[in-house]
Amino acid sequence: MGTTLLAIRFNDGVVVASDSQTSSGFYISNRAADKISIISDNIVCLRSGSSADTQNIIDLVKNILLKEQLEKEQLFEVRAVAQLLRNICYRNKLKLNCGLICAGWDPHHGGQIYTIVQGGTLLNVPFTSSGSGCIFINSFCDVNYKDSMSETESENFTIKAVSLATQRDSNSSGIIRICRLSQKGISRKTVFPSKLIKQDVKV
Repeated sequence: MGTTLLAIRFNDGVVVASDSQTSSGFYISNRAADKISIISDNIVCLRSGSSADTQNIIDLVKNILLKEQLEKEQLFEVRAVAQLLRNICYRNKLKLNCGLICAGWDPHHGGQIYTIVQGGTLLNVPFTSSGSGCIFINSFCDVNYKDSMSETESENFTIKAVSLATQRDSNSSGIIRICRLSQKGISRKTVFPSKLIKQDVKV
């Protein structure tokens, strides 16, 4: 779980972000990993835990959806894909080491975020964070998150939150990958963590 993942809902969709560092024990194996997997034209999945486990889950779900897409030429419902991910995690809960966040947009329910824990619990939430870095930003998100934020405000919010996590969590570092999902589709960008100024406290 050495990572920082964050997903927040805004007026017209969802913004998700992640750091890019992966490690094997005390060894940093990759400083530019991509932890945001695109499942379909309107849905992504953020991965934490074992890279092998989560990549296999994503590949399995993408193969299932590919067969469905050949029959139905329409966008998948986000909650249906989240339920599919949840079923796989639940059936293999004793074998897998994973934590997933499924986020996307569909014309039925708009922007949606689902968090899926290793045991198979599925929760629909307005915002969520995962990984080792989330313990450093949970309170920040609780206080500052607003459900009516614009796309730009949401993006700035995620950059600040993940930057805070990388400053405190030794297992989170590298660049910040951001993905926006809305009626317009999926757009991605990469930024460097913000250097947040620490204020001196006078006693």
